[in-house]
Amino acid sequence: ISVVNSTTSGAWTWMNGSTSNYAVGFYGTKGVASPSNVPDGRGSAASWMDKSGNFWLFSGYALGVGGTATPNDLWEYNPSTNEWTFMGGNTDACTRINPTTCGYYWPGVYGTKGVAGTNNLPGGRFDAVSWTDSSGNFWLFGGTGEDSTGSGGGGYLNDLWEFNLVTGEWTWESGSN
Repeated sequence: ISVVNSTTSGAWTWMNGSTSNYAVGFYGTKGVASPSNVPDGRGSAASWMDKSGNFWLFSGYALGVGGTATPNDLWEYNPSTNEWTFMGGNTDACTRINPTTCGYYWPGVYGTKGVAGTNNLPGGRFDAVSWTDSSGNFWLFGGTGEDSTGSGGGGYLNDLWEFNLVTGEWTWESGSN
């Protein structure tokens, strides 16, 4: 993560993460911030900033040693402490490090439409549309990724999800699974 340094106009400050390409991250313990935690290198992820000024990251192209994959991991970055927290999703190191032999996409766990659940989780995806509502909840629509069966091979999705920051739960709201 780089942020604009407020004391020097136009200057960037390196805050966290690897300085090399195809960086493999370290997930640590779910829900526990640590200076050692860092997501895999990635692009085309869904992201937002919460009302506390923390940055959130979901899925995208993960650039591990073996190539690209689309994990369904959720991360929070606190700029005050300069620490990442792995908040949920798949941590399968085999797939993250060598997707060519393990698979490229993580399927979603949809649950019941309109019902939040601790096991609900969108499938891995990239190029999704995302926004936050007036309560600060994160919304995610579509993208290219995996459906609930895991047999889509990375097709276009039309599912709508809500992530509630208070409960930490995903709700599949609309669209196909």
